Amino acid sequence: MKILRLKLCNLASLAGEQELDYRTEPLASAGLMAITGPTGSGKSTILDAMCLALFGQVPRLRAASKGQEGKVPDGVENDQLSMHDPRTLLRRGTAEGYAEIEFLGRDGRIYLARWQVRRARNKSTGKLLAAERILIDVGTGQTLASQVRECDLRVSEVIGLNFEQFTRAVMLAQSEFGAFLKASDVERAQLLERLLETEIYRRIGIFAHEKRKKYQDAYQLIKNQIGGIEPLDSDARQALENSLVTMGQLRSQLQKVQNYLNATQAWYQTQTRLDTQIHESQQSLATHTQNWLNLEPLRLKATQLDQIREIRPLIHQKNTLIERMTIRNQSLAKQKIQVQVLQEKLAHLQPQQRDAALHLQELQQKHALALPKIMNAQRLEHEIARISEEQAQQLAHIKQHHTQAQITTLALLNNTQQQNNTLDQLQKIGLQLQTTQYLAALEDQWLSQLDRMRDAERYTQQLNQLESHIPKQHHELSEATSLLQVLSSDLEQHQQHYGNATNKSDKLQSLKKDLMICRQTDSELHVLAQKYQDYRHILKIVTDLNLKQKTALEHQTGLTQNLVHTQKSVQHAELELNALLKVLSNQRLLRHKNVETLRNQLLPDHPCPVCGSTEHPFSIAEHLFDALKHDDEQQEKMARTALLDAQSLHQATTTELKLLNQEIDLRSVELQQRVAEERSIKGVMLQLPFATELRSFSQDDSARQAWLVQKITENQTSEKTIQTSITGLEALQEIEQNLIKQIDQARHRQSQLQQVWQSAVDQQNQLKSILDKTEQYFLPCFDPDIQNKWQENKSETLLFLERHMTNRLNQLATQQRLQNEIMALQQADQLLKLKQSQEQAKHHELEVSLQKLSHALTAIQSQFKDLLSEATSTFGDVIKSSLDWQTCFDSQLTNAQNTLRSMQDQIDLINPELHKLTSTIEHAEQQQSLEEHENTELTTKINLWYQSQPIHSEELLHELLAVSNDDEQLIKQQIEQVQHQLIEAQTRLTEHQTQLEHHQLQIPPSPDDQRSQVSHVDSSNVIKPASTMILASEISLKISDNSHQLEQVQNDWISLQLQISQDNERKEKALDLQQELDHAYAAYLRVDRMASPIANADGKVFQKIAQGYYLDLLLEEANQQLEQLSRRYQLIRAADSLGLLVIDMDMGDERRSVHSLSGGESFLVSLALALGLAAMASGRLRIESLFIDEGFGTLDPESLQVVMDALDRLQGQGRVVTVITHVQEMHERIPTQIRVEKLGNGQSQLTVI
Repeated sequence: MKILRLKLCNLASLAGEQELDYRTEPLASAGLMAITGPTGSGKSTILDAMCLALFGQVPRLRAASKGQEGKVPDGVENDQLSMHDPRTLLRRGTAEGYAEIEFLGRDGRIYLARWQVRRARNKSTGKLLAAERILIDVGTGQTLASQVRECDLRVSEVIGLNFEQFTRAVMLAQSEFGAFLKASDVERAQLLERLLETEIYRRIGIFAHEKRKKYQDAYQLIKNQIGGIEPLDSDARQALENSLVTMGQLRSQLQKVQNYLNATQAWYQTQTRLDTQIHESQQSLATHTQNWLNLEPLRLKATQLDQIREIRPLIHQKNTLIERMTIRNQSLAKQKIQVQVLQEKLAHLQPQQRDAALHLQELQQKHALALPKIMNAQRLEHEIARISEEQAQQLAHIKQHHTQAQITTLALLNNTQQQNNTLDQLQKIGLQLQTTQYLAALEDQWLSQLDRMRDAERYTQQLNQLESHIPKQHHELSEATSLLQVLSSDLEQHQQHYGNATNKSDKLQSLKKDLMICRQTDSELHVLAQKYQDYRHILKIVTDLNLKQKTALEHQTGLTQNLVHTQKSVQHAELELNALLKVLSNQRLLRHKNVETLRNQLLPDHPCPVCGSTEHPFSIAEHLFDALKHDDEQQEKMARTALLDAQSLHQATTTELKLLNQEIDLRSVELQQRVAEERSIKGVMLQLPFATELRSFSQDDSARQAWLVQKITENQTSEKTIQTSITGLEALQEIEQNLIKQIDQARHRQSQLQQVWQSAVDQQNQLKSILDKTEQYFLPCFDPDIQNKWQENKSETLLFLERHMTNRLNQLATQQRLQNEIMALQQADQLLKLKQSQEQAKHHELEVSLQKLSHALTAIQSQFKDLLSEATSTFGDVIKSSLDWQTCFDSQLTNAQNTLRSMQDQIDLINPELHKLTSTIEHAEQQQSLEEHENTELTTKINLWYQSQPIHSEELLHELLAVSNDDEQLIKQQIEQVQHQLIEAQTRLTEHQTQLEHHQLQIPPSPDDQRSQVSHVDSSNVIKPASTMILASEISLKISDNSHQLEQVQNDWISLQLQISQDNERKEKALDLQQELDHAYAAYLRVDRMASPIANADGKVFQKIAQGYYLDLLLEEANQQLEQLSRRYQLIRAADSLGLLVIDMDMGDERRSVHSLSGGESFLVSLALALGLAAMASGRLRIESLFIDEGFGTLDPESLQVVMDALDRLQGQGRVVTVITHVQEMHERIPTQIRVEKLGNGQSQLTVI
């Protein structure tokens, strides 16, 4: 990944557009560059812009806002932004800002990424909009992504790094690793967690612990469930099944009796319903018959309307025809008056039209005679305009040539002055070049010789370093050999005194087995004690539940008896109410409104029109009817109140019994669960070790408790003793292992030192040979003084030569440029003199041409004035141009044409209208004749109908004609509706009588054959039809008794079925649980083997392992970088911790604390750590651009020199390194700089130097 171009606008203090192009000089050829500028000028904003363009995020905003959820004001419309929102970087007072970067992807293609934010309406006071992002393939111009999430994915794909990896691999936080280097173990663990994201391993450790606990709990739960399941034995199961068969037979017999009783009750209910329906149908038939008689007047009127149906359309047609004839006569009179008016107007307009046509013809003749003169005047006008325009152009050219002549004269004077100044500069440069004439031999090959001189300087510095390191390396090699001998002797003495590793391992293994047995015993004893306590607690709960259940069952028996009594009370109240309602219904039928009307019409000793009797016993006074009606209502009200009271009492008893049953059912379920739980705990406890010894104490709880405490105490004492022995043996093992490890490290160190010392000697000889060959190229070009200076101090001599040669080359370039300028000025002088003579000749020609144009203009103007005078005398008005002359003619012609056209238009409008009215009148007269004939025919037809119909009254005829069709339809519908209701009532009465006859033939059969099979069923339950009221009451009571008996049998049968089903479920569940237990135990063992090394409650075990592993990887990468920066040091991790040590190869591989490093050494080690993390983050991806932010301010001059050498080596690896620094010495050592300059008012700009 390589950055090619960066462009930003209005971000933080960098106002306006700023651009850094790494493909153009001087950035293109620079391998090391610095971003410099005062504090707060915006140096770090350059790095922010890179991150914004690529990922839409800023590292320092994310780091600053961790753990904070505050808001910052936007400054516009009281808006607030989140503290980590990158839009806060938009410069205040600007409408938009962006960051754009071109980079080389890992596939070798060039991409452009852009981040942009703007305000609404593109105004600085607008609301801040959402940020926009885009990724483009520059080679094809294709837009790869334009959404935020899509851009994140595609950018990570093309560069091979995500945001976190980019900030570690490209932007090296060297100061962060300085803190990492000197931190404590705890602080270093926190830094590793942030830098390498090891938090996930802590979560994995917690997950493994929870997973193992989950499988362990599942195994224990299934094991407990198996202990609580006890299926029935074979004898109990057989007895249960026999009881179920007997109870099923009894249930079937009772159900047959219940079905018979229900069918009988339904038969009597149907009988009562049919009687009621027949009575209601008879009443309905009488009502509809009366309604039919009441409609006699309407039926007569409907008959009369049918008689006039034939003549009604003719009368209506005649009336309509008379109205239409009246309207037509009025319209015909108005149209005749309009025809007379139009004829008079046409006679007036025709003479005026002829006069207008003659006037137009006369004007056209005059215009034809004057047309040649007008055209001649137009030609003269165009000629005058053309000559005047040419005259003006000639004057402008004369003025322009005069001005140009003056400019040419001034240019000649300036050119002469510049030639004199340039000659003076050439003379001065020639004197300066004579002072550096000794460098003339290097001018042509300066760049190649400069590279060789720099190489020679570098080889010399490397030789000096090697010469100082070789003695130290030889000394370290000797010390390493001595150390190896001492460690070997110590190991031999340790093994002689304490035995070898195999003996200690066998003894330790035996002790660990004893310790495991003690811990297992302790766990079993604690589990047994806990289960015993649970067993005692559940026994107490079961006893309490049995007492509560017994009391509830007694209360249930009492409520059941009360419920039977209240049910009988409700049935008795319903029977009394139904009997009363039937009596009252019969009485009210006798007092029906129609019946009362007939009674009022009865006369003594006269026959009744209904029954024909001369005796009228119900013809009584009106006040007696009211008294009877009030008495009926009181009786019905009292009966309904008694029924409601009985129903309320029955409902309350039912509700109370239902709640009590629910309570009993819930307690039964809980009791079953508690009993099962007791059996489960007891079964589990009996399967535990030591359970047999615990049962030997019979029912003595205190003795059992004391025994358990004693056993636990003895076991814990044995465990502590074994643990102490194990700890001592492990300490001896650790000492022996440390000695063996130190011996291996010492041997490895000795081998490494031998290789390093030999490599340094070989490199020293090689560098001397290369240095001699390199100096042979450029030393012969120096004079003796320069050669002596070179041998004394190559660095100072190289700087001296660079400075003087740079000045000489610049002077030679200036000399050549001035000579070219002299030649150019001389050529320009000759051209200016030639141009001056040409302009003078052109000026004379223009003046002659101007005089000729003036004479021609005067002659043409005289002819034009004569023509205009003639036109003025013709029209009387002053004519100033040919256009005015033509306009006068056009105006007169237009007026005459408009007058003639207006008259013709009026005549054209009148003629069609007159013709139209004449045609309309003729058509109307024809229609009038036809309508009169039609009226005569209609009158004849109506008179003939009057003669043939029996309607004698004309008033009745008009009354019938006044009835509308809708009214006639309503009358017919009303008659049809009453007729339909009458027929329907007759049909319904017939149907009900037929249903009653059919029902009386369908009496339910007596179940004598069924009753004989049920010995204990009372024969009184079989009812034969008698009186409806009595039988209905008996059937209800019998159904209630039989239902209660059937319900008890049904409950017993269901209970037996439930017991068999539960036993089946227990057997199946026991088998299933045993399989589940086997699977659960296997799963627990598998998970336990995987989780044991890494699992614990807080997850820090696995996190610490991962941090140590990642730290080793980081140190391995860092040591590879450190070997290129400095061969003296190597980083290692302290044993069993996150501590850091350095191996000082110059001090015989001495291991010492990182706190002993100097400032420059600490920087090198920190830089190596940062580069190592970058290598880990980037993987195999090649990173060609690196940015190092700050970290140089505390270095002394010597350390700063070491740092600069390290940066030069990074540059030599093919990387473009950019550092952000305030250190002035680094500014002087790094020639290519991106300078951030403050402009005031919080603004800065970028300048590349």
